[in-house]
Amino acid sequence: MAATEDTRASFYSMGPQTLRVSAELFVLNRIRLCDRLKKHGGVENNAIVLLQGGSLLNLYDTDVEYVFRQVTLVVSYMTPPGPLSNRVKPGISSVNET
Repeated sequence: MAATEDTRASFYSMGPQTLRVSAELFVLNRIRLCDRLKKHGGVENNAIVLLQGGSLLNLYDTDVEYVFRQVTLVVSYMTPPGPLSNRVKPGISSVNET
């Protein structure tokens, strides 16, 4: 671990020897999504966004599929305390929040 790395920062990992994903990244992505929905217009307050996961892809014209592994993370509870937490509430991000 690098000497400058903050070990107290929240992160998500699949275990030892895997990359750490900062919890702040999830907060930023939720804020970006809400901001873009607001900018787009025509989106009702308290709108719900459903995200579709990846799908299987066949190798050429065979019944063999590429190995697909999707990381399952519960994003709705990933709002760590910090400077961005006042813009995104834990559990819910809606387009009418300020």
